[in-house]
Amino acid sequence: MPITYLRVELAPDAAERGLAVLQQALVDTRAFEGCGNVRPFVDPGDPSKVVVREEWASREREDAYVAFRATPEGAIDGFADVLAAPPVREHVQD
Repeated sequence: MPITYLRVELAPDAAERGLAVLQQALVDTRAFEGCGNVRPFVDPGDPSKVVVREEWASREREDAYVAFRATPEGAIDGFADVLAAPPVREHVQD
């Protein structure tokens, strides 16, 4: 099962709101076909730093999910407003 880490850096003054937006978005992520598991980890020393661990049935299902998020239907409302930098995807296991 492919594993990916999504590194998210929230704006420090919007970390609480950003975590709420992210948690809501992960509801849709979990429901997406091929998502085996998704879990956010918040840095206890800096809540603006979040790592989301994702497990996918295949890299193709993950690619379909990423493509979905790039559409108007898959866009996460307000997410761009709370980011300090673009999220970074890191594939660690295929």
